[in-house]
Amino acid sequence: MSYNKLMNNIGFDADPFAKTNADDEERLRMYFIEPPFYNAVYGNPDEADSKIVFAPRGSGKTALKKMIENKSQEDNLLCISYNNFDIGKLKLQEIDMDYHLINIIRLIVVALITSIEEKGLSKLSETDRHYLYLFVKNYLSDIEQIELESSIDSVKNFSDKAKEWWNKFLGPIGIVINVLLTRIGIDKVEIEKFDRQGGSLGRPQYQLQILQRLSSKIGHNSIYVLIDRVDEYSFTGNATNSYKFIKDLLTNLNILEIKGIGFKFFLWDLILEDYQIEARPDRIKYYNLSWKKNQLKSMLSERLKAYSDKKIKSLEDICEFEVNNNSGLGIDDIIILLSQGSPRNIIRICKEILDQQSEINYSHNKITKEAFVKGIEVFSKNYTHESIDERVINDLIKVNRLDFTVRYIYNDVFKFTQQAGISKVKIWQDSGIIEKIGTIQDTIGAKPSNLYIIKSLLVGKYIFSNLDIFEFIETKTYKCKQCGEMLFRDWDINNKSICSNCQVDVEKYKSQISFFD
Repeated sequence: MSYNKLMNNIGFDADPFAKTNADDEERLRMYFIEPPFYNAVYGNPDEADSKIVFAPRGSGKTALKKMIENKSQEDNLLCISYNNFDIGKLKLQEIDMDYHLINIIRLIVVALITSIEEKGLSKLSETDRHYLYLFVKNYLSDIEQIELESSIDSVKNFSDKAKEWWNKFLGPIGIVINVLLTRIGIDKVEIEKFDRQGGSLGRPQYQLQILQRLSSKIGHNSIYVLIDRVDEYSFTGNATNSYKFIKDLLTNLNILEIKGIGFKFFLWDLILEDYQIEARPDRIKYYNLSWKKNQLKSMLSERLKAYSDKKIKSLEDICEFEVNNNSGLGIDDIIILLSQGSPRNIIRICKEILDQQSEINYSHNKITKEAFVKGIEVFSKNYTHESIDERVINDLIKVNRLDFTVRYIYNDVFKFTQQAGISKVKIWQDSGIIEKIGTIQDTIGAKPSNLYIIKSLLVGKYIFSNLDIFEFIETKTYKCKQCGEMLFRDWDINNKSICSNCQVDVEKYKSQISFFD
């Protein structure tokens, strides 16, 4: 109740940061900001094509997929979402093309039946109805109730009322197939005829082509298959396994170029390197999802407006303090900077700040500086421990730097051999914790050394827990005057470095600059 009171006092009709999963966000349409290639990924429903989107976790892949689902309701197409992967007792190496196609075909069959219930099957020939009979028999005869409910939920371009029609066939004994066929217009005599004739649907690839033709005949221009959440299962938790799981479908041009079917993939960017070995961008175009700072700022603003009857447009509107720093960053800018391009991180950081304000004083109608500082401190700690192994965290705390060379690691911090230092840094780099940004001359007369930085500013903030967020921004960030890139370095230790974006030499000096220049 105290948290709800805080929301009301501030001016929200509900918590704008309660949910981080786009599939659960009822007001997504009100604050969704289109990435530059949104229309290209959606494509032309009259000429369906396959596209791939790569992005880091939390960067809005599911939100993009969700908006394509919503848009599909306005166009004359069949749209299903393939993101529920039950491998049962199969091993990862046993997941092949047929596994994916059989699951996708079942979803399309459910979508097709849903559409036929609305549109009827008068335009289908006897042969078409025979195929429909075989699809229902093959894919729905032994389907379990939970699996059917999941399949119905995967159909995205029909109203809830249309999908409620399936409730007549849900029950502990599964679907009564003949009753289902009768309800969609295949009478008892025709069912008995098809039953006597038998028949085969052929290979899954051919089945997809048949389904596309049936879908077209009842009035759909194309079929969209949206593939998401590949990396969110225990068997796909790392990039290598995620790629192995989806590889057969992702790289099969014969499937991805079936006329009238558009496969839209929303995948973890860490599998891109493996994919590029076999990629054919001349045939299947792929995109890297990245947000500009202005887009993220607009996204935050629109979310705040959606939950406040458009009265609150920024965090600064509901904070009782102001920020003064040499970087020129405002309150919203700091949140966006810490998120490093992740809409999910923005939501979670803001949620933690409001949680802290609720603990400090829920009767307040503004966010205090204390809550803001504490919220970022708590979230950076939680984020770091979620993302990185405890032993590595302890090592990074001991290093106590945002940027460093291998020489610094083995000579100044751990005081062991050069090879041990090289091995440790390589492990951090392979895990995505640090990245190489160039070279520097760290010893007079020696060869230049590779310079590495901690990739996540949230991890950096946790390492420097002795600094509040404003001190951290002041001493560890600087904007390159050449290209405008925000650089994360130990400027308080060395005011000279290189820009990882434009590779020019940078010397930090005091000046008022704008984050969004």
